[in-house]
Amino acid sequence: MKTGKILLTFLILLAVNFVSADCIDNDNDGYGLGCELGEDCNDNNSLTFRWMDFYLDEDHDIFGTGEVIQTTCWGVGGYYIYPLDERSFNNLDCDDLNRHINPRIKEIPDNGIDENCDGRDGYISYFEYLMPF
Repeated sequence: MKTGKILLTFLILLAVNFVSADCIDNDNDGYGLGCELGEDCNDNNSLTFRWMDFYLDEDHDIFGTGEVIQTTCWGVGGYYIYPLDERSFNNLDCDDLNRHINPRIKEIPDNGIDENCDGRDGYISYFEYLMPF
């Protein structure tokens, strides 16, 4: 019985090593063909490893809008850096010509503007109006 458990453990370890041996990672960044982290978009450069979609960000507030304008190989040493041009990793902006309107902005109630891009202007409730403190 003990020999069977040892043999089973050996076969499991052999299988795990065989699966990890299937990872082809030429630049040793953890990304590659058959690797656990995923495929590498440039397996000859460890600073780029993942395909990223970019959206237009005309007001440079890190929130883009519309459809994908570019897909490119991206990544720096395992950490993403934000692009410094008119590109964004998301399309969450509802007014890409005004940097003071985006999902991070605090809503100003009852001014007719949707500052935080939630689809509506905030409002002051009747209770808050009567009891402003």
